[in-house]
Amino acid sequence: MSEYSAPTQFIDLAAQQKLIRPQLDAAIKKVLDHGQYIMGPEVKEFESQLREVYWSQACSYVCQWHRCTDTRFDGLG
Repeated sequence: MSEYSAPTQFIDLAAQQKLIRPQLDAAIKKVLDHGQYIMGPEVKEFESQLREVYWSQACSYVCQWHRCTDTRFDGLG
């Protein structure tokens, strides 16, 4: 017997999956139907969406850094 009385459940995956089960089933069926298991259209779509999110964030960080350094150097003289 373990020193702990019961396992700690951090995330209720079953409850989360229940909320999106129809979307999961549809996505799995789509991949099984077209058979492109590696680098299929869903991967390209995911990469495109990820690029949009992270590219805009990266640009935002660069702009913030640039403004910060401009302000700091302006204060020096």
